[in-house]
Amino acid sequence: KSLLRHPLAVSSKEEFTNGKFEEIIADQFVKNFDKVKRIILTSGKVYYELTKYREENNIDDVPIIRLEQYYPFNHKKLKKYLDSYKNVEEIIWVQEEPKNMGAWNFIYTNFNEKIKYDIALKYIGRPEAASPAYGSAKISNQWQKEIIKEAFTFNT
Repeated sequence: KSLLRHPLAVSSKEEFTNGKFEEIIADQFVKNFDKVKRIILTSGKVYYELTKYREENNIDDVPIIRLEQYYPFNHKKLKKYLDSYKNVEEIIWVQEEPKNMGAWNFIYTNFNEKIKYDIALKYIGRPEAASPAYGSAKISNQWQKEIIKEAFTFNT
């Protein structure tokens, strides 16, 4: 719901009138594909937090690919984007929901069954939990900061 008010979650008139829905949105920030060792896959609000962190920390070698539609899973388009980075060593899925909630299980299964990439998809997010939210906004915000930071410091 917070994306309805997010200043970066907007489309131009041109996109509305002549554009089309994009199931997967490639990264437009990273220019030197040869430097890329890690790729982030994500969806939703956490995308904007990841891009903010990347900009604030002058990280120019980690593309963030957004999955805007999970089903049907457009594995051909995702594989095309992944294949454009020849030196990648890590591909990670980042979500703010606990591991047993959110899209992780669906994405992981489809990634392995349909893309069959040489690099294993890894998870960064909250551990499994019985509840989608903590009882404390302070704890929740701290977890979120740690998830975002880990997405850019994760190593195999």
